[in-house]
Amino acid sequence: MEIWMRAVALAALTLTAAAALSACSGAQPPGGSPAERTRAQDDPILGVAAPANQDPPECAAPVVERTPDVPTAELTVAGQPGDTFTYEIRKKDGTTASGTSGEFGPDQREVVFATGVPNADIELVTISADGPTGTPGTCTITTIT
Repeated sequence: MEIWMRAVALAALTLTAAAALSACSGAQPPGGSPAERTRAQDDPILGVAAPANQDPPECAAPVVERTPDVPTAELTVAGQPGDTFTYEIRKKDGTTASGTSGEFGPDQREVVFATGVPNADIELVTISADGPTGTPGTCTITTIT
């Protein structure tokens, strides 16, 4: 009787563990979290690319994201070690503000640009990327609220 009870308990534990693992495995989007993703050599670093002789495309999540509901432009850019990102903000008065991430270190996966530029003053934001893996590029943010 004791062996039968141990077998039932072990089976119940195994089923519970299998169910938990199954639930967890579906929680990640394809490719894993941004911190786990890797790029192929011909993938755009910014996740979007423009055809030749076209304006840069609109930046897209999950690579470039704006922090919502803040009075100044705050941008988070996801990347990989060795990447370098820059931003340029063209203000409505014609002046610009810019910044750079510097080269990402071996454990760095994102940079947050807290620009200090009021959203109401912004006409256009341009993000540029370069790195050892993937194709360099530029994207824009045209909707600033």
